[in-house]
Amino acid sequence: MTLETIEIIRQKSRKKTLDFHIVEKGFVQVLAPWGVHDKEILQLLQEKKWNLTDSTEVIVKCLPKLEEGAQFLYLGRHFEIHFSRDAKRVTIANGYINIPKSASNYQSGREKLIAWYKKQAKKWIPQRVKELSAIHHFHYGKVRISSAVRRWGSCSTTNNLSFTWRLIQAPPSVIDSVICHELVHTIIKNHARAFKRKLDQIDPDYSRSQKWLKRHALELLSW
Repeated sequence: MTLETIEIIRQKSRKKTLDFHIVEKGFVQVLAPWGVHDKEILQLLQEKKWNLTDSTEVIVKCLPKLEEGAQFLYLGRHFEIHFSRDAKRVTIANGYINIPKSASNYQSGREKLIAWYKKQAKKWIPQRVKELSAIHHFHYGKVRISSAVRRWGSCSTTNNLSFTWRLIQAPPSVIDSVICHELVHTIIKNHARAFKRKLDQIDPDYSRSQKWLKRHALELLSW
């Protein structure tokens, strides 16, 4: 495969290995720790038989550290982290995610932020499942919010639905698309043509949402 775009996303991590993510044909994302040089990454890509040309665009990004002013996604928008002396819990207001100053060290702040994300996901996602199932006439069992990192959602054989809390970082339209995907699985358990026809019927923008998730997957799933 000839690569048109390589996006190198750096993160602060003890992990020394690289994660490769094919977003679409010709576009690969690489999740890399800080210590690995760009040249090493490009060499590994060539060893994998991915062709680089003079026109291959290399983009380098850095995942935000949990520090004052860092930007994190919530419902598709970026909000700045602010460690507040007055905050007793994590709140969101005026473009900021406010975290208690007492949790300004990385581990404590991370735990509080994840707990807040999970709380928002438990409020938002089950309500949207209820609303979308009523609109499109689906029936489901229970809704669970998980910590999955390999899938956005799932539907069991008994039609219980599960969604990762990380999905709450995505735009509402993208969350709705994932929910619609799993609701269709309550009546069609595979991805045959009938499944695609039904999904296209209730969510014409599904392909666009999938592209957004692929492009932002490493940002949403890597912490």
